[in-house]
Amino acid sequence: MSNNQRSSSVLAIRFLLAAFIAVVFLTGSTIGTGASISPSGDKKGERETTKGVGGESPAAAFTPGNLAVVQIGDGSAVLTTAAASLSVLEYTTGGTLVQTIPISSVTSPRVTVTGTSTSEGHIVRSTNGNFLTLTGYDIAAGTAAGFIVAGTPRTIARIGASGTVDLTTAFNDGSTGSVRSVVTTDGTNLWQTNSANGVRYGTFGAVGTSTQMSSTPTNVRVTKIFNGQLYVTSASGTFLGVSSIGVGSPTTTGQTTTGLPGLPTSGTHSPYSFSINPAGTIMYIADDGSVANGGGIQKWTLAAGTWSLAYILLNNGTTTTATRGLTVDWSGANPVIYATTTSTIPASNTLISVTDTGAGSASSLLATSPTNTIFRGVDFAPGVSTAAGVGISGRVTTAEGRGITNAAVTIIGNTLAEPRTVITGRRGTYMFDDLEPGATYIVTVRSRRFMFSNPSQVISIVDNVTDADFIADGGTSRGR
Repeated sequence: MSNNQRSSSVLAIRFLLAAFIAVVFLTGSTIGTGASISPSGDKKGERETTKGVGGESPAAAFTPGNLAVVQIGDGSAVLTTAAASLSVLEYTTGGTLVQTIPISSVTSPRVTVTGTSTSEGHIVRSTNGNFLTLTGYDIAAGTAAGFIVAGTPRTIARIGASGTVDLTTAFNDGSTGSVRSVVTTDGTNLWQTNSANGVRYGTFGAVGTSTQMSSTPTNVRVTKIFNGQLYVTSASGTFLGVSSIGVGSPTTTGQTTTGLPGLPTSGTHSPYSFSINPAGTIMYIADDGSVANGGGIQKWTLAAGTWSLAYILLNNGTTTTATRGLTVDWSGANPVIYATTTSTIPASNTLISVTDTGAGSASSLLATSPTNTIFRGVDFAPGVSTAAGVGISGRVTTAEGRGITNAAVTIIGNTLAEPRTVITGRRGTYMFDDLEPGATYIVTVRSRRFMFSNPSQVISIVDNVTDADFIADGGTSRGR
C-alpha cells in the first residue's frame, strides 16, 4: 500500500469515527456489543439498528456491587391491566438512589409489561456479570389489556455495564403467553420464560422465532443460571418450586424439566425469584404466599442429594412479609438477601435486605416505590471490576468460509492515541489486545483481493470479544 493510500485509508476511518460519535451524541446510545453496521436495504439490519438506539441514556455507568431494581409505572396514574412502562433504578446496598434508566415504552422498539401483573418485570444479571436482561412487549405504554397475543413481539432488553439499553432482540412466537424473565450467560445466548410456552431459547440480535426448551411445564416464571445449570421457577401442576432444565445450559429442544428433589409437588406454593450459592448447597426462594403457605423468603439446604426447608425468613407463623424479587450476596459468612415485597395496588411496595443469621433474622427497609409504581425484579448491577485489558479478535473469510490472509484490519477509538492495524494470518485470524473495558471501537477490514459490503463494525466492549468476523462478498475477488 502506498503512502497516499495509507493516508486516504486513515482519513476515511477517522471520518467514520466522527460520524459514529455524532450518532451517539444525538441518540444517547450505542449499537450493542459486536453489532455490525447494516447495509442499506437489509430489512432485518434496519430493525436492529433502530432498536439498538431505542434505549435512554443513563447518567453514568453502573457501579459494580450496587443493586438494579425494576420499577413498573412512571407514577402518572394508578397501575391497571394496561401496558405500563419500565425503569431500572440503581441503588446502593444501603438504599441510596444513584440513577434511573428509563426503558423505551412509546415508539417501537420498546418494552412494556402488564401494570398489575405479579410475575412480569423480573431482571437477571448475566452469569459473566456484564449484562442485565429483562423482557416485555413491543406495545406502547397505556395500551388497553388484550395485547398479549400471538402477533405481539416479546422484546428483550439487554443492559450493559455502561448503562446502555439494547433492544435488538425480539421473539415473535410467544402465542398468548405472558413473558416474565430472561437470563443470559454472556449477552449472546438468551433464555426467556413464557406462561404458555415454557422456557424459550434464542440469540442476541435475533428477531423471529425461538426454540422451546421443554414442553412440561409450560407456565413458568423466573429463569436463572447457577453453577452452569439452567433453572426455572413455576407454580404449575407438580412443579411448585425450582426445577432444572436439561443438563447445563441447553440450547436445543426436547429437554426434560426436573423438579429439585425435596421441593414440594403438591399444595399451594407461589415461588418467584431465587438464588443458589456457588457450592450448590443453599438456596433462597422468594414466595408471595400466605403465612400458612410458605410466604416470605424460604431457605433450603442440600444434603445427600435432597433439598430440605430449613426455615422461612420473615414468616413467624403468625405474620409474613411476602416477596417476589430476590438476589443474594454470598460473599460473606452470612448471606445478605435483597428482595422486593408484595403489595396490593395502588399501595407501594418496598426493597428490603435481610442478613441471614438464623430463622429470626429481621429485614431492613432500603427503599419504597414511588406513588403509583411498583418494584418488581432485583439483581446486582452489571460490571466486573478489573484492571486488566480486554481484546477484540475474529476471522476474515471468504463467503465459503476460507481464511483470507494478508488482509489489513484497523481499529480506532477514543481511548486510542492513533489507529492500530494488524495483518491477518494463515487462517484469516486477527486480534487486538490491551483494550479498555467499557470503551467503544470501530474495527475496519481492507483486502487487496476481496471486497466487503460490511467492512466495519462498531463494538462496545465490556469483556473479550472473540467473534468480530468479516465475510467477503461472494465472487468479489479482485484481479491482480
